[in-house]
Amino acid sequence: MLAAGELVVRAGDPASELLVLVAGELSVLVERATGRRRLATLAPGATSGELALVGRSPRTADVRADRASEVLALRAADFDALAERAPDLQAALLRNLLRGAYEIVDRGNRELATVLSP
Repeated sequence: MLAAGELVVRAGDPASELLVLVAGELSVLVERATGRRRLATLAPGATSGELALVGRSPRTADVRADRASEVLALRAADFDALAERAPDLQAALLRNLLRGAYEIVDRGNRELATVLSP
């Protein structure tokens, strides 16, 4: 169980797991020159760490519990093992991860278009 205000993930940390929010609320935050900015608020059922897990890249944002929260973690090694043990499950997870990645990119593109429009 995570306490309100607890940092779950820190930007720059290695991606070793995918998080699934079971209960509570999490914020995805990035540090900018103008201060800290909330990118998303996650509700139960949401995931965090999709891109970092699949790409094995460092975390790109902080994730903080806004209130008492519970998360499940799927370790990278367990995710990889699904390829042999349960390939259909891994494919379903990848489809869902891709859907989430699309939403992130789409939201970023719309925000960028707003900033760049005359």
